[in-house]
Amino acid sequence: MDKQIAYIPFSKINRVQIYINKNKKSLAQIKKDTGADYIINGGLYNPNWTPCCHLKADGNVYAKDKYKYWGFGWNNGSDITMTSNYTDFNNYICCTALIVNGTAVQKPIYAKEQGGKRGRTAIGIKGNNLCLYVSRDGTMNAKNPEGLRDELFGLGLNNAIMLDSGGSSQCDMNGNIVYSSRIVQNLILVYLHKDKSEQPVKKDDISNAKDNGNKIIKKYMTNNPCYKNNIKTMKTKAMLHSTGTPGAKAENIYSVWDKSTAQAGVEFVIDDTGIYQTLPLGIKSWHGGGVSNSTHVACEICEPIQTRVLRVNWLPLYKGGKNNTAYAVKLLQSELVAGGYDPKGIDGSFGSGCEAALKSFQKNNGLVVDGICGKNTLSALQKRNGSYLEYPVQDVSGYFNNVYNKAVWLFAYIMKEIGGKPEEIVCHSEGYEKGIASNHADVMHWFPVHGKSMDTFREDVKKAMNGNYDYNNTVIKDEVVNDPVTTSPNIDKEENKYGASDWSLLSVEKAVNKGLIKGDNKGNYKLKDNVTMEQMIVVLDRLGLL
Repeated sequence: MDKQIAYIPFSKINRVQIYINKNKKSLAQIKKDTGADYIINGGLYNPNWTPCCHLKADGNVYAKDKYKYWGFGWNNGSDITMTSNYTDFNNYICCTALIVNGTAVQKPIYAKEQGGKRGRTAIGIKGNNLCLYVSRDGTMNAKNPEGLRDELFGLGLNNAIMLDSGGSSQCDMNGNIVYSSRIVQNLILVYLHKDKSEQPVKKDDISNAKDNGNKIIKKYMTNNPCYKNNIKTMKTKAMLHSTGTPGAKAENIYSVWDKSTAQAGVEFVIDDTGIYQTLPLGIKSWHGGGVSNSTHVACEICEPIQTRVLRVNWLPLYKGGKNNTAYAVKLLQSELVAGGYDPKGIDGSFGSGCEAALKSFQKNNGLVVDGICGKNTLSALQKRNGSYLEYPVQDVSGYFNNVYNKAVWLFAYIMKEIGGKPEEIVCHSEGYEKGIASNHADVMHWFPVHGKSMDTFREDVKKAMNGNYDYNNTVIKDEVVNDPVTTSPNIDKEENKYGASDWSLLSVEKAVNKGLIKGDNKGNYKLKDNVTMEQMIVVLDRLGLL
């Protein structure tokens, strides 16, 4: 075969590995040794068998460039995302960026030796799928980097990078092989979840249910006051929380709360790496700020770094500001450049150039000219179609599906352990409405963006308790995945959850993602209803026009 393209739903991915080929094995040997389902050649490497460009595998840095480039970072694989910061992930690879956040790179950066018509290898993201691309060298499918970019962009990829090419281009994609005799220094291996039919199923035992391989990792916070006080209490209900701390993983939460001075403590923490039990069941925890501490088992879901641009999570950026994370500042600088304002570099540092560019934007858009990117300025910057500051729903869907399914499985387990009812599960904000918890943001600033609500969560937990929950229920239908003309892969027109007309779907989705309109607690958006003056005022305020 001269070319292979694979679309792999994130929900089917168990792990993505960067394989360092220390023993110089052939692709066939690596396939036999590892049993990986998909294998493609990886990044560039030197004649002395050392890799080029940034390369990080399983937490070990194998190559570090003095410059930062766009590449892919991930921990387990289903959370893979386009990023320029390799420090945020256990695995990272970059070579030549071709498509970044839905925009084709006009002048891809590559060495002269990488040019010309050659076989090509690329990795990318399309909707809820990881895309792998390999064409054989010396065939009619050979392309120059720009040609590869145009082909991938035409296929609807949201993000893509070109890997090592020419004679290195090779793959074994689930038995579909593009052959090369060349042995390469590093490769990308994808392992799928095993078929659920291979697993034993007992409906009365949640640990053996159709659980997609989930398990609980016990790691108690023995220094936390909740653990030390050990106040016994009978809990029959559960509460779901979201950390509201973009990018913080379970290990970060653990390190902060495993202290004698900690002011919070929960029984469980979930991120894309696993489900962690941090306190034993049956003791008082600190999570709801009310009586729920004694009545509800608590779980925190860690949010990915991309939720930083959600309005509820946004913290102002300004020169010398304490919230100037490199991630957020780079997004701001990139958006200023896209709008024709020069911040004097996209380096993640909010300096005088960035401040001057932001002030020019504020002046031209009728905003307060203070050089501070607060929520009103954020809303104005998010208006451009394809804004770097817009929440990338499709890019984050893999992570979201991963942690959502973990939460469904965990809460089914919890309800069985404590004899609780799924309909009595609440999130923090619902706890506030019931008068049992403090007023606090939670999963409801994040779930609806991905088409979920607490009602759907409770229903999914109920299904899981009965052994009927499909942990692959977030997979896009095959005909959508493989259709290169699909304009909005994350909208299933056959299951239009908004109740919108076909002609308004894209606009409605964008409004929901930006928080301009919200559904009620039953997921109804009532788009056909008349708009009241009060509702219009709220929309104008969310747009930053008041």
